[in-house]
Amino acid sequence: MPLAERKMARRGEMVSKTERYFLDLFLASSLPVAAERAAESVRIKFCSDPSALPVDVFNLAQANGLKIRQDLPERGPTDAMLIPRKHGYLVRLRRDVPSGRKRFSLAHELGHTFFYSDNGQGPRHAIGILDRTEHEAEERACDHFAGSLLMPIDRVRERFYGLAEDQPSEFLRRCDSACVDFLVSKEAFIRHAGRANFDGPPYLVVRSSFRPN
Repeated sequence: MPLAERKMARRGEMVSKTERYFLDLFLASSLPVAAERAAESVRIKFCSDPSALPVDVFNLAQANGLKIRQDLPERGPTDAMLIPRKHGYLVRLRRDVPSGRKRFSLAHELGHTFFYSDNGQGPRHAIGILDRTEHEAEERACDHFAGSLLMPIDRVRERFYGLAEDQPSEFLRRCDSACVDFLVSKEAFIRHAGRANFDGPPYLVVRSSFRPN
């Protein structure tokens, strides 16, 4: 049994084929670590300056062989869609969503390409027909990857150095500043920052939104 699988088994976690594939691909013991390594590999390979922010995810995706069209229906059921083709991939995006959400969606779809292999006849899914458990596992991996690509975890931790316990307003100010610098939504940043394990005071962030019925 691979090391990653043994560690997850000891924690009582289910190891799906999808998780096992992604962890083994990057020799990682956890999904966040695998996602960070995957994101770093893409930045190093396709970015002229891997440390530059914000990450130019559109140029990066195109350099990775993805064709991009912003032609999905407005207010449709999905923000993005990856379509394997003989000579690469097509990503379809909704044009009517905020920039930060669109960037995350594109990074997420780029993450799906890790689950395909190409022997010269076009991309084929490495695992095959997926049930609901496997599908959800792949979606989680791609969410982790998208966050890691757009918000490198060490750069997230830097945002909270020296933060005191009695400065919740300063915490929120730093979150707002980070969203601008990373060009991501507040929801995506808060969710990803929760995985950073940064040294600092514990904060509970509650974000709510509504839309007319």
